[in-house]
Amino acid sequence: MAKRKGKRAMGLAERRYYSNIGLNIRKLRLSRGLSQEHLAEVLNVNYQQIQKYENGEHRISLYKLLQLAEYFDVTLEYFINFKN
Repeated sequence: MAKRKGKRAMGLAERRYYSNIGLNIRKLRLSRGLSQEHLAEVLNVNYQQIQKYENGEHRISLYKLLQLAEYFDVTLEYFINFKN
């Protein structure tokens, strides 16, 4: 598979980090009874992007995390706290 120019594949440690962030997004979304489609509308992305964030397949930007923190009324720390 050819790599995209300008895109860097995630290493194992980075993948674990983003997987944990994604797990915290999923937990919060489900605890509020929201669909991936609804959350996608909040972030102005498609639901597949939410799936990729939640599965740790794509990096989520700080800006998107700030949007989520504001929407859910939590701190940024919630998403990077891996003991949730």
